[in-house]
Amino acid sequence: YSPWLSPPFSVALAEHREQARLLKNAGADLLMVETMSCATEAEAAVIAARETGLEVTVGFVLGEDGCLLSGESLAESVARVDRHGVAAVLVNCSPAPVIAAALRELRMLTDRPIGGYANLGDAEATVGWTADESVTGEEYADAVAEWLDRGAQVVGGCCGTRPEHIASVRKLLEDRRGEVSW
Repeated sequence: YSPWLSPPFSVALAEHREQARLLKNAGADLLMVETMSCATEAEAAVIAARETGLEVTVGFVLGEDGCLLSGESLAESVARVDRHGVAAVLVNCSPAPVIAAALRELRMLTDRPIGGYANLGDAEATVGWTADESVTGEEYADAVAEWLDRGAQVVGGCCGTRPEHIASVRKLLEDRRGEVSW
């Protein structure tokens, strides 16, 4: 959530190379570069992850304006990572309505699978993460249904979601089995 803390490209590339190598050596099947708030670091992380030979997804965290928290446009950011052969482009750790809005744009920006997994709560500099426990599983699944209607092919839950949210999403997907790909 602090794009101003992202290191320069060369430092980010070296750090992400080490992490990607360790994850591959530990037996990872897929690397998810997620919660990227800065396009420069996202690109470095994707390059490092792709060097392992594993499939790689990328997830951006967006503000209410639909831009990365760094202020970079979603279009610019997707272009920087899409050319490196990511398996999917996602929006994560953002509120559900932000993801819904972003999916329309993502569908126009890439032919890769798109999707999202929302947070339920707020991150504040002084108190840290505060979960919003008022959102029911069914309400979360209603948001996910909207994402599916907008072309999402990858869905899930991020910070603040609980087992009840994931169970409701699972039920939604089972109910729509003929409509969505697994």
